[in-house]
Amino acid sequence: MGFSVGHYVVWIKRIENGNVYLKAFEVTKNDPLSVDRLKERSLIELNNPTDSIVKFGMKVNSDFTIYEGDWDKPYSARFDLCFILYNGGKEIKLIEKIFKIEVWKR
Repeated sequence: MGFSVGHYVVWIKRIENGNVYLKAFEVTKNDPLSVDRLKERSLIELNNPTDSIVKFGMKVNSDFTIYEGDWDKPYSARFDLCFILYNGGKEIKLIEKIFKIEVWKR
């Protein structure tokens, strides 16, 4: 079994109080990755009522992990950056990007 560890930041302007977080999917079959932990581990709180672009990042010494994969067999994964208001509401996908996942042996 292998794993891949990540960290990310977001630059954003004029957004209501809410949270962004990641969802990940294997590209060829669209299988969800690390569903049970990814949202909680990748959560970033946002609040920027201005037109200035502000950088938000994960908390210090925090990261997220993608657990699926086999050592020495990289694969492509799509990461969706999702947003939801503090008071709930509909989840909104802000952006998606494809990355190569290379797992490590524990």
